[in-house]
Amino acid sequence: MNLDLWRKLPEQQKTIVESAVQSMEERRFQVAEAEEQRNLKKLQGQGIDVIHFSKEEIKTISKRVRKNVWPLLRSDTGVNLLELLETSTP
Repeated sequence: MNLDLWRKLPEQQKTIVESAVQSMEERRFQVAEAEEQRNLKKLQGQGIDVIHFSKEEIKTISKRVRKNVWPLLRSDTGVNLLELLETSTP
């Protein structure tokens, strides 16, 4: 839905749409988690070693990626997307 159409909706319809989107988002995260676990088990069942990083390791990797990789992505993704990511990620 584009912004012009959204602005034309009555408040009651906006509330309905927002509620539906919230429900769909919550459900999608539940489904994604279950799918990830199922796929990890499949990989392990095929003899693949799955490495799980600690929170501290993920934090270190994230810092390194933001410093060394994100600047390279600016020309592909655009500055606005990276600025949004930079302000919304810990």
